Amino acid sequence: MTVAALVLSACSQKQSGTAAPDVEESEPLRTPSVQQRAGLRAVEPCSLLDPGETATFGEFEKGSEGVRSDGGRQCHWEGVRQSAQEDGVPSIYVVIEDDSSIEELGNVGDGARSGVMKDSGRAVKETWNETGCVVGLAVGNSSRVDVIVADPDREQSCAMANKIAELVEPKLPMR
Repeated sequence: MTVAALVLSACSQKQSGTAAPDVEESEPLRTPSVQQRAGLRAVEPCSLLDPGETATFGEFEKGSEGVRSDGGRQCHWEGVRQSAQEDGVPSIYVVIEDDSSIEELGNVGDGARSGVMKDSGRAVKETWNETGCVVGLAVGNSSRVDVIVADPDREQSCAMANKIAELVEPKLPMR
């Protein structure tokens, strides 16, 4: 990955033993409170990128908000074609998944890598397929924000998605 702000984990050596949580048995499992998730619910997806930021990646139409079939709230910026024959104009999506954790972001087809953001320690996952790249940013234990760049060039789409994720990440609540 070309973006220095991500520190992706590699496969580690196997260790023998039994996996166990790092909590005492008498301690109840904790789930995020409604108040913790409210911070992300107050964020509008189109507020996470401004026109100056999208302009660094090319010319894009104004972002348009919508709701995906899975309930995620999204903003979509469509790349502007300079001619009818122009191919490879990317689209950008920022999707707020209020009730879907970073662990629930699976491999969309051709691989996945997980890691943490260098400065904040926020969990991050990258996955890609023939239509583009997704970079998911954890927001607490049960929510995430996905940056999606639709472009058939994997290297280009993932590089762009990671750069956009770096712009979006500081605007997100940690919980």
